[in-house]
Amino acid sequence: MKQNLIEMVQRILEAIDGQMVESIEDTREAMQVARCVKESYEHLLYTRDIKAKSNLIQLHSKSDTTQPTVFTINDDLQQLSLFKYYDKSNERYVDLTWMEPEQFVDMCLNRNPTKENVENIVDVDSGVRYNIYNDRCPQYYTSFNDKEFVCDAYNNKDGHTLMEQYTVVYGYTQPEFKLEDTFVPDLAPQHFSLLLSTAKVQATYELNKTVDSLERDRARKQLVTADRHAQRVRGQDGRTWKNRKRNGRVI
Repeated sequence: MKQNLIEMVQRILEAIDGQMVESIEDTREAMQVARCVKESYEHLLYTRDIKAKSNLIQLHSKSDTTQPTVFTINDDLQQLSLFKYYDKSNERYVDLTWMEPEQFVDMCLNRNPTKENVENIVDVDSGVRYNIYNDRCPQYYTSFNDKEFVCDAYNNKDGHTLMEQYTVVYGYTQPEFKLEDTFVPDLAPQHFSLLLSTAKVQATYELNKTVDSLERDRARKQLVTADRHAQRVRGQDGRTWKNRKRNGRVI
């Protein structure tokens, strides 16, 4: 069952013989426990022991004719599971495939820049040169800097750049955790017992300087089955964007 923050804090305080409260702001101890819940939640997301809910994502075209195939990425985006672009010429959506930067550059450099349908592009940040097609829908994408997606083609008959309104993107974003009594973490219901057990282990150690072996074993067992029981979460496949840097976001 889902629980809000004060319910989890009260349960942990009860387990560690803490002072019972009506709000996480009532005592320093209660706020410490609330922070343990927050840190456990973020750690479980970071290590992918649990996953946030997936959503439709909005990309933003740079609308720059010197970089016609570049989209900017929102800071809270963690991972993509689907990236489609509308092929206006054939009136259908095309699945774009993730490609590692080295492979992407190698593929693009094999295109002949002297041909009319090929343009040579320079990445502003890295100075990397690559060749894109200007007469078709993109098929591949990559990222050189963790801030932008770069696609391998665009159709200049449809516009001077790729357009964000032609994209359909589905993925995971970094959910916000609020230190408020009524806040409910954005998790599948099956993951709340795992979060509670993990936070209880951390709080027991931080506040009492002891290790709750029973709760720690319980948390380990729940880790094994957590995602298997949360069917709304999809795994990665060959099309998934995988190279998010470990700077607090899941890769």
